[in-house]
Amino acid sequence: MIALGALVLGFAILIRLNTARPAANADMFAYRRTGSDAGLSVLWQAPAFALHDQHGSAVSLGNLLGHVWIADFIFTTCQSQCPLLSAKMVLLQRQLTEPSLRFVSFSVDPAHDTPEALLRYAASWNEAESRWLLLHTEVASLTAISEGMRVTVEPSSDAKSPILHTSLFFLVDSAGGVRGIYDSNDADALARLRSDTTALLKSSSSPPVASLPAGGEALFRAVGCPGCHENPSLAPSLRGLYGSSVLLAGSRNVTADDPYLRDSIAAPGANVVAGYLNIMPAYAGELSPAQIDALVAYIRSLPAAPAAIPVAPSGVAPAPARLAVDPVCGMSVRAASTSPQLNQGGHNYYFCSDNCRDKFSAEPSKYLNHPPAPMR
Repeated sequence: MIALGALVLGFAILIRLNTARPAANADMFAYRRTGSDAGLSVLWQAPAFALHDQHGSAVSLGNLLGHVWIADFIFTTCQSQCPLLSAKMVLLQRQLTEPSLRFVSFSVDPAHDTPEALLRYAASWNEAESRWLLLHTEVASLTAISEGMRVTVEPSSDAKSPILHTSLFFLVDSAGGVRGIYDSNDADALARLRSDTTALLKSSSSPPVASLPAGGEALFRAVGCPGCHENPSLAPSLRGLYGSSVLLAGSRNVTADDPYLRDSIAAPGANVVAGYLNIMPAYAGELSPAQIDALVAYIRSLPAAPAAIPVAPSGVAPAPARLAVDPVCGMSVRAASTSPQLNQGGHNYYFCSDNCRDKFSAEPSKYLNHPPAPMR
């Protein structure tokens, strides 16, 4: 959860810079059908930038010359459209296998999304994908990039979507020319994105599709399911789900049996769990019936998660699956060695982000004397 107050000054500058020179709206191009038959004409040139990726390596527009790339805009603590965007980005990564292709995600949250935060985010979605560059921005560079890509970034009062930004995908050629804009929520647009990318790569007329793993657990991780289902603020846990009663939006109760799980994978919009947003992509056109069955079998095998236990004193190694509560925002978090953490009074406290850890470090008594209620 992002503290909006920490972003007010930065966004005030960002809005002032954005309103000084309004950019053309990229959305208008999303409805313009492109493809190899149309020659994929250049719409405009991508803006120059010099940023750092999740590994701390310098990445610039110059580094991408010679590479076709697909771009989007996200932030790591987003609980609405970003998980859906990242799930679809992972699918594109699995479907488009050309080694020279690059996938670029610009962070719209300069205050929070450090390279370290972006590295954790990448690990939760597709850790092995070396072609994916998640880029840390500053206020000035984000302004220049958003203007150059003709999109808007601005703050919001919605706690689940505190930063408003585009959900479009951008296709950029090896010379930095923007060739296509695609609505990430439109299956036909995503199919065009795959075929247009293939055309730019001078490959076959149909996109190269990687062989996904056959086993349910490997497939579950290959398509990025842990990115949401191992984060309780984004999606319900699947551990112990099979055979249980599930409360859906609209106060409808269903049993988590095989048909329910198949339907929830193929067309999740019809089975949104109460208290969660509809941010899961439909996999009916992406996975075969056999692959969906493999996922169902894997979910069926998952044991119930262990109950949350108090965080161990300092010096005791935390169990990998143990949960703790972020004392700043109340979010359930993993008490793992890679999680943001701080020792206070002989106890380790774990946090959802570096931002919450820094708030706690600055004034620990404020949060220890008045702990927040856990987020739901």
